[in-house]
Amino acid sequence: MLDNIFLRPGYRDGFERSKRVYMRLDHEEGGLLSFDAVSADFFDELPEVRGVAGWSQFSRKAPVFVVEITRSRFRNLIRFSGHLGYYRPLDQLFPPFVQVGDRAQGPGTTWFEASLDWSAGQDRIYYNLFQEARPVGLHGVRYLDPGKADSLDEAFTLDGLEKGEAPIDAELARIKGSIDWVSVYDVGQGNANGLCDQNEMPLLYYDLGGGVQKHAFTFPKGLTDFCYAADPIVVLSHWDWDHWSSGTRFPSASARKWIVPNQWLGAVHATFAAGLHAAGNLLVWPAGTASLSSRQITIRKCTARGKARNHTGLAVEVSGPKGEAPILLPGDARYSAVPGAIQRTYTSIVASHHGADMKSNRVPRGWSLPGARIVYSFGAGNSFGHPANVTITRFNAAGWPHSSMCRETPALRPCLGHVGLCWTAGASLPGHSCVQTGCAVHLHQT
Repeated sequence: MLDNIFLRPGYRDGFERSKRVYMRLDHEEGGLLSFDAVSADFFDELPEVRGVAGWSQFSRKAPVFVVEITRSRFRNLIRFSGHLGYYRPLDQLFPPFVQVGDRAQGPGTTWFEASLDWSAGQDRIYYNLFQEARPVGLHGVRYLDPGKADSLDEAFTLDGLEKGEAPIDAELARIKGSIDWVSVYDVGQGNANGLCDQNEMPLLYYDLGGGVQKHAFTFPKGLTDFCYAADPIVVLSHWDWDHWSSGTRFPSASARKWIVPNQWLGAVHATFAAGLHAAGNLLVWPAGTASLSSRQITIRKCTARGKARNHTGLAVEVSGPKGEAPILLPGDARYSAVPGAIQRTYTSIVASHHGADMKSNRVPRGWSLPGARIVYSFGAGNSFGHPANVTITRFNAAGWPHSSMCRETPALRPCLGHVGLCWTAGASLPGHSCVQTGCAVHLHQT
């Protein structure tokens, strides 16, 4: 179970006023840069840390944060910081991803050091994925020298933890029942899908995410926990916070076995991964493995280029109980990044990246099969404008017509918007039969 206090939903007061942070760029949205950060003073006092396995010895008390700063302000801080020996143009922080072995490298490969001024408020810092940001001022921003950057890379890597295909095959083989429903759970601006039996009991989760940081308000208050009665495993699409954050939101979620892709990590990601590893629950996808299948389930390694982890993670296809055409769960990946997806026939699909503009017209064709649906998983009121109108238009043209969409904020919703997909037209929802107290995954619509 994850026990880092900085990632707990209830952690509010007594926060660490760190003076310095080491940070690496996680992503950019609308000119706002989000950095995954760790207290520099804390890290500098540690002995040599080798990978997430080594980090797990220290991660419980590690002050980890998310720092936000505008692109223009960051550009000026770097330019005039007086540390031009390591300066590179800011645009070079956003190179296309390249495959190094089986691991995607990208903008996260550059490390910075920054001092924090708690009397200034130009920038923002999150001490928790679920609470509001606190004002802070960054100054003295500089590129880290290669030696220190290498030590941070070494600490926050999943390399060396791959155990081959056998442990993953063994977990998939534990799923004995028939998968009759695929659930798209209402988690706000994030993703969580369930592969469920005839009683809506999740046998496997694909992502356990939800709205975080400025989108934390999109996570429905009515979703009090997921269901673990059938001892489900979790397949993680990729290491974006909104796809794994419920692993820290709900204590029992981190007690599952998690099958994860080997992608670059920051301190926040690595701290969650370290908690899973310490509990014996981390299964890293093996290098060189294109796909693994067990009965109705196929997990595919995505392979593409892009400016994020989105297109290099894991996608899941679920075939029907009678061999019907599968349902595709892509996470945030372009469909062209899922090997064979553009040519394959699917009964239903989930919209990639919450309905974002994927800058691609390549979409699997809708074949109007029985029970065919497309589902968008997004948080009403999100600042990204998901789902994008251009994306809805593309899906319509590809044979996935848009029928209805809930854009109400969580406080105004009459109920949770969990959607159930199956392979039978007009099938009635069976109802969630579970003796577990607190789970709220009952499906509400098809």
